[in-house]
Amino acid sequence: LLLFVLRHHRKLFYALVPWVFFANKYYISVFLFHFLLGIILADHFERIENDKNSKLHKNRVLILILSIILYSWREILNFITVPAAIQDISDNILFLDIFFITGLGSFGLLWFIINSNRTQRILDNRPLRKLGELSYCIYLTHWIFTTIFMDHWQKIELKVGADNMFVSMLAFVLTGTFLLSLLLNRLVEKPFIRLGKR
Repeated sequence: LLLFVLRHHRKLFYALVPWVFFANKYYISVFLFHFLLGIILADHFERIENDKNSKLHKNRVLILILSIILYSWREILNFITVPAAIQDISDNILFLDIFFITGLGSFGLLWFIINSNRTQRILDNRPLRKLGELSYCIYLTHWIFTTIFMDHWQKIELKVGADNMFVSMLAFVLTGTFLLSLLLNRLVEKPFIRLGKR
């Protein structure tokens, strides 16, 4: 629906941004705002890529540092305690839960990559391009394998031992996600992309 609105009425799409921000947590999905941020990046891709004179570009290192902090916020909270009053404002007035904050961090990191020719050259290699091609399928499927592993945690722990659980989970989730993503990309995503271009 958001893509349809963007394609046919850009002003309405950007007017919906505050509504999506509010609806994100309470009415629809905690990830709707992330989807919206991705649409905004795609909509402004060429402008971001070619922008070398604006204040944003001149402050790109600061934006990168801030984005890394926001993206790492979940881990940072393991080392600091946010005062209760600030946490209350964040959670109940501004609706800034951890997913929102890390989503903003991801947005900033992607903005930086799009804006930086040097970073794009570093990332422009065949394995990473293939991962990029599979990224949406990876996003959709990784929770399947994570959930299966978590549902069988105790049985697996008895077989491999507590010390090997992280490596076992990593191997299972990465392998399963990659194989299923390859399959979905070939059998579902690419055919529908071709269909959409007709």
